[in-house]
Amino acid sequence: MMTDSQERHAQVVGAGFVGLACALALQRRGWRVSVYEGSAFQEAASFGNAGHIATEQIAPLASWANVRRLPRALFSLGGPAAFPASQYSAWLPFGLRLLASSHAARLSSAIQCNRALLGAALPSWQALLQHAGASHLLSTLGHDIVWESQVSAQRGLQAWLQADVGSCKVQPLADSRLQQLRACFGGKAYAGASVQGSAQITDLGAAHQALQAHFIALGGQWQSTAVARVERNGQSAQLRLADGSAAPPAQRIVVAAGVHSASLLADTFGNFPLISERGYHLQTQGWPNASGAPATLNRPVVFEDRSLIFTPYAHGLRMASFTEFGHAAAAPDPRKWQRLRQHAQALGWQAPMATATEWSGSRPTLPDYMPAIGASMSTPNLLVAFGHNHLGLTLAARTAELVAQLAQGKALEPSMQAVLAPQRYLPKF
Repeated sequence: MMTDSQERHAQVVGAGFVGLACALALQRRGWRVSVYEGSAFQEAASFGNAGHIATEQIAPLASWANVRRLPRALFSLGGPAAFPASQYSAWLPFGLRLLASSHAARLSSAIQCNRALLGAALPSWQALLQHAGASHLLSTLGHDIVWESQVSAQRGLQAWLQADVGSCKVQPLADSRLQQLRACFGGKAYAGASVQGSAQITDLGAAHQALQAHFIALGGQWQSTAVARVERNGQSAQLRLADGSAAPPAQRIVVAAGVHSASLLADTFGNFPLISERGYHLQTQGWPNASGAPATLNRPVVFEDRSLIFTPYAHGLRMASFTEFGHAAAAPDPRKWQRLRQHAQALGWQAPMATATEWSGSRPTLPDYMPAIGASMSTPNLLVAFGHNHLGLTLAARTAELVAQLAQGKALEPSMQAVLAPQRYLPKF
């Protein structure tokens, strides 16, 4: 039985954008919240991504269309997808599960859910940053997609104009914009598309600091302590810390630790089939001198033929790519940074990228490319929010609203329960 001091106390494991947003959403609903995070934010996938609020990505990547395109996307053939032979024990069972998740009925349900999730993603971010006094860190200028040849432009533009992009709008890129991009990227922009309705966090570090400071100012407890695992204590979940001690009991525990979430739960609750989908980036220190760069790069630019994105940040330019399937603890592959520098040279950015900072980090991905958001049936005080794959930053604020709803004992709407509930992987969770 909980004492009065424990009543309405919530603990959040993980302080990437998903975890921190969950903590703030619980605070706004009257919970006393403690956040447990033993790593630096710079290690999180939400730090290393492109900062893109990708509200246009309605279709999950787990589909037969993407499976058929996979051979052409392999890293060995110049593409972004890598399956290291030494890590087959991770990606082979994951791949078999992905195939099983790609049937038409499952995909239709996932698309319906994504349309609802992503349609609310940007308003949720706007509300979250407004609460934290950091609205200036959100840009709503959309982003550009560029192709480098007539063939790829015809195919790519037609696909995007016909795609389900939810609340976003896609239109051919204006000639004036194309001229700007050609001047900035060595003449490589043959044609392009403009996507309106997407957004960008313009400084990920500043945004995280603002949310953390707001959380602490509201009385939140920040515990710079690693969690070793989540255990059962009777009919409740309890945190076992890395030093062997137990955290105080809490009425709600939210596991939002990204790629580490599955290992925290595995000993007690079973194995979620979560894989590390490693991404890589290069980032300049300050803005390089390039023709028209500061004026032209006021929003992200995707080079679809190369599967990479250039993102302007307050303190530098980031170039990101790759999906490397394997173990989170595996060492990064230096060839990925080398490939990024080759792309930079081809696009006229050799000099600034030669000395750019290198980063790699693991996206947490489940086989159906949908997150696990829900409550445990066997342990009532346990909630999870992980597995957001490429949409962790995008869905952080909206996920937090759903977690807060669950924490209050309110069910999600049926379409959300069917697709997001973790019971689709562990029926007795």
